[in-house]
This record gives sequence, structure tokens and C-alpha cells, in this order.
Amino acid sequence: MSVLDDKLFACHTTSGYTEPEWREILAHVVRKLEIFLGQPVAVHQVNFYPDGCAGDISSPQEFAGLLKLLWFGRIGVTVVGNDEATVLEATLFLHGAGKRLVAIDGNAFLWLLYERLATGEFGWTMKWLDDEFAEYETGGTEPVSAYKPSRESK
Repeated sequence: MSVLDDKLFACHTTSGYTEPEWREILAHVVRKLEIFLGQPVAVHQVNFYPDGCAGDISSPQEFAGLLKLLWFGRIGVTVVGNDEATVLEATLFLHGAGKRLVAIDGNAFLWLLYERLATGEFGWTMKWLDDEFAEYETGGTEPVSAYKPSRESK
């Protein structure tokens, strides 16, 4: 496990981190997300708080030729419960040829969680989820802001 992973998952036990500290952690986990996805990740409009950060992520450009595939979403770190744990997750929405793509079974987005893997190292896991409350249905192609820190700023 890296020092930055240790620092990330210890946030809930501290009084929080500075923006430069969060930028270093975010750069680390985004590098690991690029490896996991097998493609570059663009990061936009990140807000930093003592106990987390949240921002938009996307594919930097369309890929797969005429299919014009791209994705966008949110990445966020937050403290959950009564300062019980630090969670890092991302939500990705897929588009192709200008249309939002969903799985044939109706699952609407990919949910990614940064967590300890079976190897003992930290990395990303992914699964499709259903938008059961239609909270992400905007009709457009712009990301939906979904993450806010759970604790008051210190």
C-alpha cells in the first residue's frame, strides 16, 4: 500500500487535509483510475474541503472511431457515518454517437469504488447500477454533481 493510500483512508481520523494534500492524493488515485480504465482521465472543476474533494471527470476525447464513445462522471472523497470511514468513489455515464448509453438490463451507470483488493493493495472496482430514483436523469450530456462532503468545513 502506498503512503498516499494510507493518508487517504486515514482522513476520517484527522482534522482534514489542505488543498495541496488533496491534490496529491487525487493525482495518485486518478493515475490508478487511468490504469484501471485503460485510457486517460481528464479532471475538471474540483472543489476541495478539509475532509474531502469532489469534481468532474471525463474521457478527454471521443474514442472508438465512428461510434464516438465517451464518458463523463464525478469523483469524490467523503467521510461517512459519524467520522467512521473515508470513502472514495466515482460514477461514470457512457455516451455513444451523442446518445446516453445504458445496459440492456436497464442499469444506467458505472459505479467505481476505490478499496482494498484481494491482493492487499488498493485499487478500483466497478459494477453497473440502476438509477432507481432517476437522480441522474438530466436529459443532457453534462455531468451531474452528486458529491458533497458529509462533515462541516473545519
